[in-house]
Amino acid sequence: MRDFTTMVTDTRNLHTLANILRYRSESRRQVGRARDNLRYIGERVTRGMDEIEQDVGKELRVTGRLTTQSAKLAGVLRRFGSLEENVIEVGTISRHRSKEIRD
Repeated sequence: MRDFTTMVTDTRNLHTLANILRYRSESRRQVGRARDNLRYIGERVTRGMDEIEQDVGKELRVTGRLTTQSAKLAGVLRRFGSLEENVIEVGTISRHRSKEIRD
């Protein structure tokens, strides 16, 4: 038969082994949760980056359209300025002629 000290030592060793196995199991669960969290965060970051990329693309298209419209508007304003000068000139000439006719 085994002596009492050996049995106590064996019992302690079994408890220690059980604690080690519980600790290892809990560690694996925590590592699994951490991996799941990292995967989730990675997916969210990827989705956010895709949305930012789409938003930047939209903003670039809008900026391109605004640049085109700005150039067209500048051309229209030049033509309008020229037309305005012509209308003023015609009005001035018309006023001078009407004064000449009255006199």
